[in-house]
Amino acid sequence: AFTIRQRLRVTAPIGGEKWYMGTTTDIVWEGCYESPAVVEIDFSRDGGITYSTDEMNGRIANLASNIQTTKYNRFSWSIPFETNFLSETAKIRVQAAGSGNYADQSDAPFILAGMVVTNPTAGRKVKRGEFYTIGWMASGAGTNIAIDLSYDGGASYTNIYANVPNRTGTNTFVWNVTQAGTDNAKLRFRSLSDPQCVGYSPNFVLADIDVISP
Repeated sequence: AFTIRQRLRVTAPIGGEKWYMGTTTDIVWEGCYESPAVVEIDFSRDGGITYSTDEMNGRIANLASNIQTTKYNRFSWSIPFETNFLSETAKIRVQAAGSGNYADQSDAPFILAGMVVTNPTAGRKVKRGEFYTIGWMASGAGTNIAIDLSYDGGASYTNIYANVPNRTGTNTFVWNVTQAGTDNAKLRFRSLSDPQCVGYSPNFVLADIDVISP
């Protein structure tokens, strides 16, 4: 005698997709017979070896609605710009909330692409006329990016570097700060190989004093 155990089945992302930070994308799964009313949705950066089970460190949902025997259970995930979700070997797992039963994960890894700016931080003062080290983490962005500067908190941007080397993981670049000062500065990072792959800094101050008299 043997037992056939029912489980949920993740159908999106199934593997091979490329999802992007800053977008809203549906996680989809099939609800098996006698499955619970709510499920947990977890994220793995390492191809399913480990999963984040804490909302502060990468869990996607604690109590997502699940309907039995429905093939198209959906959770609309607004993917945040957080380092916990940067991965080129990502997987999603859906399982019964609180018990871990009925668990299933993506069949193969997918890419969660984006760039998360680690420096400058929110409210930082970057001084005009000095050199400043920009820092960011990247996934799925390719080998080169462009860096744009906004003077109005992100309403509009001006390109300041057209071609900057980039790699998966941690990156730095020395910015020669020659631009005019503003209290509402913001940086945008754009992949040159994939225009959907972007990243944004928090607002910071580009500090400058101009003597206008005498």
